[in-house]
Amino acid sequence: MTFLHRSSEYGSQELPLDSLYGLPSSWRAMTSSLSSLNLVLVGDNFPTASLSARDFTFRNRSFAEKLRVGPLFQASSRNVEIQAFPERFQVTVASPDDLDILCEGIHEVVSTFLEFVGRRTVNAVGHNAQVMVDGRLYEAMVDALVQKDVAAGLLGVDAPLRTNIGFKSKVGDEDQLSVSLVPDATPGADGGVIDFNFNFDIDGSDSLDSAIGHLRESMDRAEQIFGTIRERFSQEAAR
Repeated sequence: MTFLHRSSEYGSQELPLDSLYGLPSSWRAMTSSLSSLNLVLVGDNFPTASLSARDFTFRNRSFAEKLRVGPLFQASSRNVEIQAFPERFQVTVASPDDLDILCEGIHEVVSTFLEFVGRRTVNAVGHNAQVMVDGRLYEAMVDALVQKDVAAGLLGVDAPLRTNIGFKSKVGDEDQLSVSLVPDATPGADGGVIDFNFNFDIDGSDSLDSAIGHLRESMDRAEQIFGTIRERFSQEAAR
């Protein structure tokens, strides 16, 4: 187990625990609390100045340019946002619902971007998802995974601790999976966010196609892990 020190900003969505545990499958439970998902391309010297919002579509919806400052390009379409930097391109969907449709839409945006920048410029791909959990589930996980009294003693404090917890592993075709539990950064919130990061190193065109095409499979893996978490900590969280 690795302790990660990182800050994060997420939306203020809160869900009652019963809405998670009353559902018949881990998949439906996860989609009910899925805050956002994104696909990231990492590379060198993406020519972002040539990008235009009118060149992109997401499931037949057009984009509007939101920001262009130096090499930064940003565009949006409803709950979908594109961000492009010389070293990073990201497509983010907020409040996802039908993941099959959304993953197809993300692939469409990524394909358009690659037409402009070229496939050889990409050296890594990331699939990321953030799942919101309420305060009871967050505390149940922290209580089981962290010796809070020991940590408080090391810090010389008596106050309750807000803890970031992280794991790194490999569960599928990705090169590395990182799963982090972080406190919800929204002021006044007592819940947390489970952050799934599937990272793929790219060494050729075939591996790029494979990594991009594995987005839906990565979400299935995240579903399985969240289902295990939900099953393991449901009784403690309900107390």
